[in-house]
This record gives sequence, structure tokens and C-alpha cells, in this order.
Amino acid sequence: MEPQIQRWSAKRKVELLLSLIKGERKLVDVCREHDLKQSEVEEWMDTFLKSGERGLKARSGDEADARDREVKELRAKVDLPGFSGPLDY
Repeated sequence: MEPQIQRWSAKRKVELLLSLIKGERKLVDVCREHDLKQSEVEEWMDTFLKSGERGLKARSGDEADARDREVKELRAKVDLPGFSGPLDY
């Protein structure tokens, strides 16, 4: 049995999830071995399938707030008066 990991990095999560996806390991065995909740690993899997490794990386509250502000600012710049359709490039 491996020593218990206190903090799971995005890279470690991806390694674990890929072993599950490839069928090399079973979810129940992984959870038991690493003392993880099945729902937690399933949440990692959902996030990984939607966003890849980047979605699994921990973000501090400040980073998330800064990103949200930047998105709002960029949306305001793109929001042209009288325009409601998609942009044609």
C-alpha cells in the first residue's frame, strides 16, 4: 500500500483518472487504497472530462476573482451597442 497523499496535485489526479479510464484499476480499489471517497473521485473525473488537467488545478480565491473580473471586462469590450448576434470572422 502506498503512503497516504495529503494533497492531490492535478498531475497526480490525472494519473489516477487515466488508470481508471484505461481499465487498469477499479474505482473501489483506488478509493480504498488512497482513502478517498468515491464521490470525490467521480467529481474529479467529471471535471477532467469537461476541462482536462487545467480544470483539476486548485485556484486560490484571489485568482478566481481576478479571472472573473477579467472575463467581465472582456465581455464589456465585446458588447457592442445594438449588436446581439454572433461575431463573423
